[in-house]
Amino acid sequence: MTTSPLPLDLHEDMQVWSYRVSHRTLVFRSFWKQGRDTATEVEFVSVLAMRTRSGYQDLEIREADSDPEIEALVDVPGPASARYLRLHLLSGGVPAGFVVCGDVRVRQVPVDE
Repeated sequence: MTTSPLPLDLHEDMQVWSYRVSHRTLVFRSFWKQGRDTATEVEFVSVLAMRTRSGYQDLEIREADSDPEIEALVDVPGPASARYLRLHLLSGGVPAGFVVCGDVRVRQVPVDE
């Protein structure tokens, strides 16, 4: 799995698949579609903060220029701040949450995983 370039326009309906507190990892997965043997998985690693929905239509992920809501929740001082991405999530082009994380990765996974 490699880092994905931003912005991401996935044009897929996604759902929150898992969150691992111990690894600070959030995973979204696309809904299974008949005739496909893979699903799209988006993994956010080193998550510091998030506000998500359970599902997204045509998920888009964009870097946030500045957002008072994000800044109020996350106070990462000094040089460490530059290591984290502040990402807006959009559902059908409408703002629908955010994730502050160290990296975001996209991959195709077999549907039986």
